[in-house]
Amino acid sequence: MSNEIESSMGNSELTPLQQEGIELYKEVQETETAFREAVEILSALDREENRKKLAKNLNQMGYSEITASDFENCSLLPLKRKDLQEEFGVSFFPLTVVVPVEKWSLFYAKNPRTGEIRDIMDELARMGAQAEKQQPALLNQLDKSGYKIFDGAELNHKFDDALQLHSVTIAGGLYISPDRNCEHPFDKVGISFMSEKYIKEYGITAHEELHKVYQIYSPFSWQSDEIMAEYESDPKSVSLEGLRDVLERDIINEINTSRDNVKSGDMVWYSPKGSHQKSVSYFLEKLRIGYYQEARGLENVDIEEKKMYQACQTMDYLQKHLPESVLTHILLNCKNLDDLNAWSKFKPEELQDLGIKI
Repeated sequence: MSNEIESSMGNSELTPLQQEGIELYKEVQETETAFREAVEILSALDREENRKKLAKNLNQMGYSEITASDFENCSLLPLKRKDLQEEFGVSFFPLTVVVPVEKWSLFYAKNPRTGEIRDIMDELARMGAQAEKQQPALLNQLDKSGYKIFDGAELNHKFDDALQLHSVTIAGGLYISPDRNCEHPFDKVGISFMSEKYIKEYGITAHEELHKVYQIYSPFSWQSDEIMAEYESDPKSVSLEGLRDVLERDIINEINTSRDNVKSGDMVWYSPKGSHQKSVSYFLEKLRIGYYQEARGLENVDIEEKKMYQACQTMDYLQKHLPESVLTHILLNCKNLDDLNAWSKFKPEELQDLGIKI
């Protein structure tokens, strides 16, 4: 098709902008093709050959401990691509693999009488800093209630080990970017993984897919990659402000995905009172800030908690007055938390006018 476009322009020399447009068109078409091929593999993980393909590609990405058996009884999350695109205002390539608790967690509890399964690692992760102190009490309570403790395939810890995250545990899921070292189609499309327990509790969510959206479409996500590459080459060449912007964009990325968690009732923007819910700001402070600091090797770079709390309040306000598609546009184009928080200054009627224009 791209050859047809070039032919239709005649023999005249292409301008840089026209050439860039053709290259972008090629990239989009290649990604669409790769997406369809990936769906064929991931929607049939009951076949051993497909489980082996998935494990092989993850091994090539550096997740060397993962095996084909880790994906037994896994399935592709049935997200409707068209519905996602209409709601959030951008194209999606939904490839989220649902992983049973028995495969996902380091260890889990099962009630022999009722068959109920509890993901102990997920429950501990949600306790944040109190997890180590509370673990004996949780195990004792499970034992008294008749649960039996089993070792899982610990897929989330295999991801942890490969990412060299020592103090943070991947709880509900994660998104893995496409890797050009992998075999096709995973050189073009990323894969998400999500615990089945989380989906059963809160319903189908686009959380991991929204991570993918941020990485693909936000120009500041690309800028963060460039800054980190420069930092790894020469740490002194990058300013503290630049590194702080990188971490603040990581938080914006999480805020972007948390929209779906708020809709599902899993979390709220504000601080809940007497509820099982967790606020997004609590989630970010207790779990995600440490994750990104460690993953990027920026443990000495701090984020102002006040800005983070304000960003959650801003999102609570914006989500009441703007459609999700407009919120996507805003979040993808925020350089840092100051940019996001500036939106709180608009009055509701001004936001409605802006929403129509955007």
